[in-house]
Amino acid sequence: MNRSLLPALASLLLAHLSLAAEPMHVTTPSPAKTADAAAAAPTGALPDARKILRDFLDASGGAKALDAMKNLVIEGTQSAPAMGISGTVKVYLSRPNMVLVNGDLEGIGKIEQGYDGKIGWDINPMTGARIVEGTELDDIKRMFDEMLGMSDIDKLYPTAKTLGREPFEGKDAWKVLLGTPTGREVTAYFDPDTKLQVGMEMKVPSPLGEIPAKVTFEDYAEFDGVKFPRTSRQTVMGMAMVTKFDTIKTNVADFPKITPPPEILSLATAPANAAAPGGP
Repeated sequence: MNRSLLPALASLLLAHLSLAAEPMHVTTPSPAKTADAAAAAPTGALPDARKILRDFLDASGGAKALDAMKNLVIEGTQSAPAMGISGTVKVYLSRPNMVLVNGDLEGIGKIEQGYDGKIGWDINPMTGARIVEGTELDDIKRMFDEMLGMSDIDKLYPTAKTLGREPFEGKDAWKVLLGTPTGREVTAYFDPDTKLQVGMEMKVPSPLGEIPAKVTFEDYAEFDGVKFPRTSRQTVMGMAMVTKFDTIKTNVADFPKITPPPEILSLATAPANAAAPGGP
């Protein structure tokens, strides 16, 4: 459940940066700590995971308010304080399933990810322009699905299981294991009082392979009847990036057309041209 919109983008950037950084130690819970956490979990019947998801949907504004949103434009900032990196980010989401994310980070340059319903792409100074497929494309698509498509939450997460109640970043939370239609898993955390999501843990694709990532959600605010977290913190391989949204607009009249840039279109047509009869 990607209510920050950008864990995929931030995690990709952090993973690329980690290639040039000193090796990072990824901390995993020891068996003793895992046992302690399990022992601390309350005994007795756990709340149904579907109810936790529906409570979250209702607390966020409800299916009707979400379905009324035809498009969404979000502007904000991203920063990695430990690395002295900061910049701006702008997100465009439009029905039926289109996504465009533009970032401009000082010292790194411009970064773009998008999906026009047919082609997924990524452009950044570290890897250049490339067509995105597989699990990376799934992450880009989820930016739409888990915002404008969240009203059908049972379809979004066909499997869900409540694992227990435990602290997440110092906050009491229900821990729920969610399965996506593609078979990937996300561990989500929900505030028992507000019903809102406070964080998530998952594995994200990167040039290093799949790597663990953690995202926290803070500072919820209401826009056109729907609550969004205005601050999220993504942590990958010991490095952290903070995303803050300053402006959220819905049903924008002059919403731009989302289409792959020329360099991506060239990549998309190159294999067909190369294989054409009489071609080089």
